[in-house]
Amino acid sequence: MAETYWRRWCAVGAVLLCAVLAPASQADTIVKMTMNLSDGGNTDVFIRLFDADRPLTTANFLQYVNGGLYDGSFFHRLVPGFVLQGGGFLSNIVANPTAPDPFAEKAIAQDPVDLDGDSLTPNPTVLNEFDNLPFRSNVRGTLAMAKLGGDPDSATNQWFFNLADNSANLDNQNGGFTVFAEVIGNGMDLIDAFASFNTFNLNPDDSTFGAFGNLILPGVPDGIRDPGPFADVPSAELLPDEPILLEITQAQVVGDFTNDGNIDAADIDMLWQNLGDPAFEVNGDGVVDQGDVDDLVQIILGTLFGDANLNGTVNFTDFTDLRDNVGLAGGWAQGDFNGDGMVSFADFGTALQPNFGMPGGWAQGD
Repeated sequence: MAETYWRRWCAVGAVLLCAVLAPASQADTIVKMTMNLSDGGNTDVFIRLFDADRPLTTANFLQYVNGGLYDGSFFHRLVPGFVLQGGGFLSNIVANPTAPDPFAEKAIAQDPVDLDGDSLTPNPTVLNEFDNLPFRSNVRGTLAMAKLGGDPDSATNQWFFNLADNSANLDNQNGGFTVFAEVIGNGMDLIDAFASFNTFNLNPDDSTFGAFGNLILPGVPDGIRDPGPFADVPSAELLPDEPILLEITQAQVVGDFTNDGNIDAADIDMLWQNLGDPAFEVNGDGVVDQGDVDDLVQIILGTLFGDANLNGTVNFTDFTDLRDNVGLAGGWAQGDFNGDGMVSFADFGTALQPNFGMPGGWAQGD
């Protein structure tokens, strides 16, 4: 019996050595944005970044995410059927006693999202990557960087959700608006709900402006809201006297469930152990199941089931790791690819073997 057992394993090993190695896919970052209304209640939207082909833009975006600089910011611009824009300002509503009805006393204090903590120094700009390949258009469900008119390379920290197919417009002006991410799971259902909010002008009334937006009397209110970035602020409230803003409570990279600063095999194991727990969601479909494990392995880690050492290739080393641990309790690094806590022939047949391109599996008598 033992001789037959080892003959089978040796035969399998020989085939694996000759097999074409299964290459890993490119790893992409998934970011979870926890959003809430300023009167309470949270919901999550998941986005997948295009790290490989928009590297400058995604690295710039992740500076703000990893620094917690989007936490406490709000969506300051909504144009229904076009864009929902955020990333620019912290949610700070202040009294504005000079504001006329129907605007009551509320206005937005201009507290910007700032990378170095000094609002007097501008945030660094990022080169426009719209023309990078593969081509990524401003279609519904994508995220793109906002920038100044007439300056393709002026994007900093603001970005927007495309609420519709805006390719005819945004792909063809100002060098094209760089698409760097997409909403995944059921996230657009939530974004569409937010896009149905009323909008209000919450710019302050601090000065007098002319008909063409030219400043006439600085510091002299004229009973009309000043020009500014808060002309179309979405609010869940029907009246502007107590606006309920759409805020980002927290933006965070998904996958480091062990909180050790790395995304690795231990995080795969922890996800397997916590299926059904919303805190471990990866793909934003509202259900924490094997699909989340698949996406953690394939999208975030950029590899395949069967890659025990997570080096990006399923090869003979992974096979020997599994073989040497058959019958033992273990995790991903030991060859437990199906998350049942044991290393067995099932892990070979359902995970490692298919990624070598071999017909059949051990469980089928191969």
